[in-house]
This record gives sequence, C-alpha cells and structure tokens, in this order.
Amino acid sequence: MSESRINKVKSNIIFGFASQLIIMIVSIILPRLIIFSYGSDLNGLTSAVTQVFTYIALLQAGIGNASLNLLYKNFVENDQNDISKTISATKRYFKGMLPIYICAVLIFMTVFPIITKTDADHTLIRAIILLQGAANLVDFYFSNTFTQLLLADGKNYVISNLNLLVKVLSAITQIVLINLGFSIVIVQGTFVVLYVVKAVILNGYIKSNYPWLELVKNADKNILKQRNAFMVHEISSVIFQSTDIFLITTFCSTLLASVYSVYLLVYTSLNSFISIFNKGIDFILGQEYNKDGGNYLTIHDAYESMYMALVFASMTVACILTVPFVSIYTSGIHDVNYIDPLLPYLFALIQVLSCSRTVSSRLIAIAGHAKNTQTNTIVEAVINLGASLVFVQIWGIYGVLFGTIVALLYRTNDIILYANIKILKRKPFKTYRNIIVNFILMFLFLFVARLISISIIGVLDFLIWGIVTSIVVFSIYGVITIFLNKEIIGFIKRLLKRKSEKGFI
Repeated sequence: MSESRINKVKSNIIFGFASQLIIMIVSIILPRLIIFSYGSDLNGLTSAVTQVFTYIALLQAGIGNASLNLLYKNFVENDQNDISKTISATKRYFKGMLPIYICAVLIFMTVFPIITKTDADHTLIRAIILLQGAANLVDFYFSNTFTQLLLADGKNYVISNLNLLVKVLSAITQIVLINLGFSIVIVQGTFVVLYVVKAVILNGYIKSNYPWLELVKNADKNILKQRNAFMVHEISSVIFQSTDIFLITTFCSTLLASVYSVYLLVYTSLNSFISIFNKGIDFILGQEYNKDGGNYLTIHDAYESMYMALVFASMTVACILTVPFVSIYTSGIHDVNYIDPLLPYLFALIQVLSCSRTVSSRLIAIAGHAKNTQTNTIVEAVINLGASLVFVQIWGIYGVLFGTIVALLYRTNDIILYANIKILKRKPFKTYRNIIVNFILMFLFLFVARLISISIIGVLDFLIWGIVTSIVVFSIYGVITIFLNKEIIGFIKRLLKRKSEKGFI
C-alpha cells in the first residue's frame, strides 16, 4: 500500500472518529434541551422531519454511486481530464434533479401536517419543513458534486472536518437561541445559513487543491453508467429507511416518535462511529476492484469479517447499556415514558442485519451490478412498507420495527447470496459462518448480562460499566474473529509493511 494511501486511511479514521465523537456529544445535548424547552411533542416532530429529510437527500446517492464508480477508475488511471468530465456530468445531473427534489419537499410540506398526530400548529410544521428543505437544497446543489470527488480521492477526513464545523456552529447557535427563548422555527432556521457557509468553504477547498479541475457545460451524462439503476436503489432505500418514524407520527403520535428518536439517537450514533471504519477505507475497495491484480478477494474477506465483528460487538454493548443510558438521559421528563426494555433489542437487530450486508452491498455497487439487483431492492421496500403498515396497527411502535426486520431478513440474504455467487463466483460460506458465530456470541453476552443484573444509577456508574463491558465484549469478539479468519493476520501484517506501490497488500 502506498504511503499516500496509508496517510489518507489514517486521516479518514482519526479525523472521522474525533469529529463523530464531538458530533455525538452535541447530538445528545440538543434533543434533551429541546425536550425540556419545547416538550416531547415538538422533539418528536423535529426528529421526524429531520429523519425524512435525511432520506430525501438519498435521492442524490444514485448519481453519487454512479459517479464514485467512475471516479475510482479515473483516479487509478490518474486521468485529470476524465475526472473533470465525470465531475461535470455529475454536476449536470444534480442540477437536473433539482425539480424532483423541490417537488418532494412541497409534497412533504403539504401532506405531513395533515396526517401527523400532533398538537403542533400546521403553519409551524410547514415552516420547519420549509427551512430544513432550503438547507438541504443548498447542500444538494452546491456541495454534493464535490463531495463525490473527495470520497473517490480518499479524502473523507475533509468532509468529516467540514461536517464537524457545521455541526458545532449549529449546536452553539441553537443552544444560545433556545436559552434566549426564541421559537423552534428560528432555531431550525440556523441550518440554512450554516449550509451556505459549508458550501462556500467546500468550493474554496476544491479550487485550491484541484486547480486543474474544469467544469464542462453540457457534459455527457451517459458516462455515469447504471445511474438510473442506482437511482432505483436509492429511492427504494428512501422508502425503506424513512418508513418507521413516518408511520409512528401518523398512526401513533409525535410523543412516541420522540421516544423512538431517543433510541434511534443511540443506535445511529453508534452506527456513525462504525461507519468511520467503513468509509475510511471504502475508497480502497473501489480503487482495488478496478485494478488488474488479484488482491480484492483477500481484502474483501478480511474487511468483512473485521467489520462484522465490530458491528456485533458494538450492538451487544448497546443492548446492555441502552436502557440505563435512556433512564439517565430522560430523568426529569414526565410527558411520556421513555423506558422500554424491548426497543434496544429491536434496534440492535436492525443494525446487525443491515451491517452484515454492507460489504457485499458495496461490492455490488462497485462491480456495476446495480441494474441487476434493482428489482430486489424494490421488493425490500414493498415488504417493509406493507409489513409495517399491518404491524403498526397491532403492535404500535414495535410494529414498524418488526416490519423493518422482516424486510431485512429477505434483502440481507439476497445481497449476500448475489455478491458471493454472482460476482465472487463462490459459495457464501464465510459470510454466513461469521454471521452465525457473531449471533451466538451476542446471545451469550446478553444472557450473561441478564444474570448479572447490572445496576447503574448515575453517570459515573454508566461510564465504569460501559468501559468494563466494552473491553470484555470487544476483546472476545476480536479474538474469535481473528481465530476463525486467518487472512486478517496476513492482511494486517501486509498493511503495516507499507512498501508496495502496486497494490493494497
């Protein structure tokens, strides 16, 4: 692995971890402040709006994935002219998506206040949606194209640092405004200004570090192969991932949406930390696949086994400590009961099922098989939506999570089978073996935790038990994973040598 690529991986992981830690702290502080200042009802409402916009923004990821695949190849060949052409085509395609994005925001503004069970005024809800939509529109048009360039070049750390800056400035501004007694609309409006700042800084960085980059008008969009297939995948993903909180606000209440958002906060924060490891070397997978060498399979197996162990270990610790954390976090809040022992298990199951397919899913994308699997991703979205609509009537907040789990059981297996059989031309034994072993370990840990009956009263107790539990759980997962996957040792040894310029290992 070249010194340059090693430095990028190190920077991605170090800066990514540091920024995510600060973002997590901020993300924990703000919802509690909002609950105390405006109530659980408005916290559930803003959480629902924020999550839906997060997934509306995924509409750009179809173009992003198609662009990334081509940029990986451009960077491997070190062809600046082709990089400029790819970025120009991406920019043009994003511009063409603007009407669709605006329509999505307008539909959301019209429908959401009518179907949501909340005491909040409809005008207030529409104002919040409009401001969030405007902020995301700025990001969509001015920042997303250059984000793909940095991802393909392995400079995730630039994006991490920029997101950190925006998040910290946003948090400070919101905390000040809340304490000064401003309305929730004004507080949400800070996002628009800060996304403009983000766009200005990012564009300045690109001009400074990529002076050779030329944006060509009327660039050929057809060079972004399978962009429509990627778009289908991402639209299905929008439906799949935004179903839960949308159905909870519609069929239950925004109070329960607030409960959901607190548990979601725990697991999305953990998932963000885990994804640092994933995103930190994701560009290596893309670039290595586009090389002629035979190193990809070794990287794939070593990376998948390590990533899977990291996910299961993290979710095991989360299952043990989530209820104590929520109990401490929501102390003094009485407008709705936030303590629910079942929710951590359901959220954890969703995360391990989702992440078990991550490496296989990435392989499908970089191998150019998005079109071949677009029907399957539509089926996943339909199963999730259909099952959740039925189950929410029976089990309420649990029902929407059950619907997600049912869809994941189908699609996770489908992705693993396709990636191994169709692309890697082998049986999926290694992947399933790792999943089964990790599930057994997870069950044993949770069983022992129930027998021990951990007593956590305050923050200090939580920190002590958190450190002890994490050390034990991660150590055992790590040892067993390395024992079962010998290629990890060779992978790490070769990584540490830092000698070869021709390949990753």
